[in-house]
Amino acid sequence: MMSSLFILLASLASPLFILPVERIFPHPHIIEELVKFSIILCAIHKSGPEVSKITSGPGVLHRPFVLVTLSGVLFALSESVLYLTNIATAGIFTSLLPRLLATGFLHSGTMLIMFFCAKKGIFGALFGLLIAVFAHYAYNQWAAGIVFSTLK
Repeated sequence: MMSSLFILLASLASPLFILPVERIFPHPHIIEELVKFSIILCAIHKSGPEVSKITSGPGVLHRPFVLVTLSGVLFALSESVLYLTNIATAGIFTSLLPRLLATGFLHSGTMLIMFFCAKKGIFGALFGLLIAVFAHYAYNQWAAGIVFSTLK
C-alpha cells in the first residue's frame, strides 16, 4: 500500500517539478511522458510478477490498471492547477473544466498505453513511450489550435 501511495504522490507532485525544466527545454510532450514513464516503471516494479494480472492483490490500489489510471488523473489535476494562473490571466475560466477532462483522458491514456506496452518487455516499453510522446504532441497541437482560435 505504501508504494502505491508513493506512486500516486509522485504523479500528483511531478508537474510542479517539471515546470522549471519545461522553461529550459520547451517540449512538454517529451518531458512529461518521460516522467510518467518512470512512474510506470515504478508501478511495474511494485507489482512484480503479478503485473500481468490486472486485478492482482487486495484492495483497489493494488490493481495496476487502477493505479496507473488514477496516476494519470492526478497528474492532469496537478498540471491543471498549475496552469490555473495562465487561465486566470487570459480570463477564460470556462476552459478549466474542459481542459481538466481532456488532459485527464490524455495523461491517463498515455500512461495506460505505456503500461500495457511495457508489460511486453523493453522494446514494448520503448514503443509505448514513443506512442505516448506522439499522442501528447498531437494533443498539444490540437489544443493550441483551439486556444488560438478562441482568442481571435
